[in-house]
Amino acid sequence: MSFNRRIETRHPKKLEVVLSVDGDDYEGTTRNLSRGGAFIEVGLYIPIVVEPVVELRFFIPTPAGVVPVACRGRICWIEGVLPNGTGFGVSFEGLNDQQVASLEAFFTLDDRVAPAVLDSNKQAIGETLDRWVANGLLSREGAERYRMRMLG
Repeated sequence: MSFNRRIETRHPKKLEVVLSVDGDDYEGTTRNLSRGGAFIEVGLYIPIVVEPVVELRFFIPTPAGVVPVACRGRICWIEGVLPNGTGFGVSFEGLNDQQVASLEAFFTLDDRVAPAVLDSNKQAIGETLDRWVANGLLSREGAERYRMRMLG
């Protein structure tokens, strides 16, 4: 018998994510999302040895604009080594009400619209990345890789 511990419905939505593990930043992409967590694929093997908690940074596109998220993710399970890296499920810790509402709006957003929302908010995304670097939430290198991946 299979037991599903998920409380929230997962949505097959992709977001670019920066995650910090033991002080190193990695880029990943969500395979699916819910209000409470996500499955994240990373293009290389990440050694998760010390603590099953990662720092997550991402932007949620909504019809009203882009909402930045800086939160913790508790690793619930690891899929192991995927053909192109590592995949794992995380539960979000510390999302505020606006971020949860933004996820709900993102779930209903047409997948063709999300890139346009991100594109029209490049300046705000860049400013938030700079603020995260200044506050020690993201390395300069991690911010630049994210900027190149997201903003071109």
